[in-house]
Amino acid sequence: LTILAGKTIPTPPPRANTDSISSVTVTNSDEARSGFQIVFQAGRARANFLDFPQLTNNQFKPNSRVQILVTLGVLPQVLIDGYITDKQLSPSTGAGGSTVAVIGEDISI
Repeated sequence: LTILAGKTIPTPPPRANTDSISSVTVTNSDEARSGFQIVFQAGRARANFLDFPQLTNNQFKPNSRVQILVTLGVLPQVLIDGYITDKQLSPSTGAGGSTVAVIGEDISI
């Protein structure tokens, strides 16, 4: 699985972000809009204890482009190419339970 994101040209996100991915969901539809959701385990880094890195990374801001690809054999296949429409923080009272969900729709939006 490969995730690329960015304002103009999608590039791989920092390893700290990709290591914290807990799930990726892609929904393709021929009758409605296709979409995606990327859920990150959220935790504060020691260098930036005031905010979650997944919230401050400019690659995952609304209106940023996201491409999700899967590689089978040697050929990558695009699952979805779209834009981020929303970002949601789900805080937890326990350590390590907070998540950040990045939600988007197909480029046809």
